[in-house]
Amino acid sequence: MPQENFLFIYSLYMSIFFGFVIFVCVLIDGYSKNKKYKNVTWQRTDAIVQKTDIEMMSRGHAGGFNYGPVITFGYTYEGCDYVSSTLSPELIFPFSGDLGYAKKWIEVFPPHTKIAAYVDPKNPSNAVLFPDYRDRWLYDSFLYALAMVGFVNLIFLVLFFFH
Repeated sequence: MPQENFLFIYSLYMSIFFGFVIFVCVLIDGYSKNKKYKNVTWQRTDAIVQKTDIEMMSRGHAGGFNYGPVITFGYTYEGCDYVSSTLSPELIFPFSGDLGYAKKWIEVFPPHTKIAAYVDPKNPSNAVLFPDYRDRWLYDSFLYALAMVGFVNLIFLVLFFFH
């Protein structure tokens, strides 16, 4: 019986600890994204791709490089000219270890191409090509799966304790 109590208490504390860690991570991520993009009602405007490039970033101790497309586009909003290179709120730094990933972005947006950009009317220097969180589903799915594991673990702990 003492070992069963130890396992129960250990599992309970670990569930609470991991639940708290996940909660803090989601809170920090949400705060940082909402701080910049909260209440943004994007206004569509025409833009022109000015230049494209592939940026290399060292992976540090892991070795090798990450590659990311840099798509610089110019647009006019309320008579003023602006330049941006932000793809979307989620893809501020879209780097990958696959050089082909960056090349595909560059192929889709060659220089001098007319495109649609989305401007934040409260801060017109803030514009993106994709205003929604296109990659958010993967991150959220992972967090929901972890939360579900913690919830199921808590149910088993309660059932074990009251058994």
